Amino acid sequence: WKIEANEDNTPIKLSGGNVPVEKITGKTGNITDDNIDGISKTFIDKNAILLKVDSSNLKTSNVFSDSNSKIKVIRYKQEYQGVLIYNSYTTLAYSEDALTFYKTNYKPSVQVSTIPKITKEEALNCIKRDFSVIKDAPYLAETNLPDSWIKSNLKENKIRNIEPSFISISHYVNINPEK
Repeated sequence: WKIEANEDNTPIKLSGGNVPVEKITGKTGNITDDNIDGISKTFIDKNAILLKVDSSNLKTSNVFSDSNSKIKVIRYKQEYQGVLIYNSYTTLAYSEDALTFYKTNYKPSVQVSTIPKITKEEALNCIKRDFSVIKDAPYLAETNLPDSWIKSNLKENKIRNIEPSFISISHYVNINPEK
């Protein structure tokens, strides 16, 4: 294995190795879309002390396969008390039913309150204030936004997803904690 570690010597990338499914699970078998999550979390759990990753905080974000190269990949996002941790992921890749790649930027020391400091209504009011085009619509999903506004905010990465029934908007609000 080629091993890359972070500043506290925790492995963050393993590549070039080959760990058969049988060595991970104790059973012979193939990697499938149905079992890749279980096998990956078993690997993480068996190596939790070394990797400093808690598999119970991982939520599957993507599973994909390349039928030509026979590579299967699972990517996780990290959650803390049900809240996704921004830009935290763990990825495992398998080739010919063996683990060949692991990479993470898992944040093991996350300890923050997940209790909201503002209400849903206050958050909506902040969005209405900062996106003045949203006037007094009671729900963002019912708002008819001009195409020019949507294109402008897509470029600025404020809009994350557009579906026929809703628009997902990312908006960061600065809140000064009480002292």
